[in-house]
Amino acid sequence: MNKTWTRTVMVVVVAAAVAFWVFFDRQRAPERQMDSALNAMPAWQVIKEQEPALHQRILDQMAALQKAGEPEQQIIDTIQPQILHLQMSRLQNAPDASVVNYMTINMEQTAAIQKVSDDACFRFLYPTVKGGVNPMRMLDKDLMARRMQADADMMRAAYGKNRHTVT
Repeated sequence: MNKTWTRTVMVVVVAAAVAFWVFFDRQRAPERQMDSALNAMPAWQVIKEQEPALHQRILDQMAALQKAGEPEQQIIDTIQPQILHLQMSRLQNAPDASVVNYMTINMEQTAAIQKVSDDACFRFLYPTVKGGVNPMRMLDKDLMARRMQADADMMRAAYGKNRHTVT
């Protein structure tokens, strides 16, 4: 069950990042466009602060894929596992309140996508089986904002000297 929710979280974060990057500011240089769009996302800020090597690797991959003419969904599907891996590792060290909030919003998001279609929900939960979806195109801005903030809050709470230690 954790893998499903982790995948869900990852898809959301990556989809939001790519959607902002690809669709909202194409007139600027790709590097500046990507950087400004991603910097507006709370979870991306956490990755930038706490995992600079991963941050740069993802930026480089996104730029290379866009330059190669890959479609948005291919970019999402390529970088999603990296963010998912980071979030899964952080989830284990997050305090209970952060985990509960994170999971609650994940369930809300899954239910909202289920209302769109069964196929979209399946693709959202299992992107490696049938290709993912871009939740930014399916969900309202409020839910996406709450989702991205919950991701960032959980990741921050699970890092550093005050993180939860599993005993």
